[in-house]
Amino acid sequence: MNLRFSQYDENFIFRTDDGGTSWRLTTLGGKPVTGGSYFGQIRVDPNDPDHVYVLSFGTIHSTDGGRTWSRGIEYGGDNHALWIDPDDSGHMLLGYDYGMAITYDRGENWYHPDALPLAQLYEIGVDMDYPYNVYGGMQDFGTWKGPSTKKGRFPIRMEDWTHVAGGDGY
Repeated sequence: MNLRFSQYDENFIFRTDDGGTSWRLTTLGGKPVTGGSYFGQIRVDPNDPDHVYVLSFGTIHSTDGGRTWSRGIEYGGDNHALWIDPDDSGHMLLGYDYGMAITYDRGENWYHPDALPLAQLYEIGVDMDYPYNVYGGMQDFGTWKGPSTKKGRFPIRMEDWTHVAGGDGY
């Protein structure tokens, strides 16, 4: 099964079971989308083609192939990515604005690995300094500048980055 997300006609979702030769509407009235966002993603459980997740400003899901929808994941926020373990659908990784979360029980409990140095950069740029600096725009956390390298044997650390502008960093 494949799904196609349409940002037109109130964000309908279409489904194909024949590799895209034919498509059918799975829901009416734009219901599954909690906000037409650029990061709206559809994920299908690799072990159950009728279990579908729609990521957006939250996550909703359908367990009947898109006929009905309900709140799917009570975690995250602006959810951008979801990986479902093909060997165990209870094991999922969720990526959102300020990090990631891991579950082993279909989202009943989530672990947020705060010790991992994670960031979501929308745009990357460099300048002409030598060594050059890297600039990255972060969702909700502004634009940041960091060195491409450091002298000596020490790694680039979080403290080497500086905040250069606020808001959504594009």
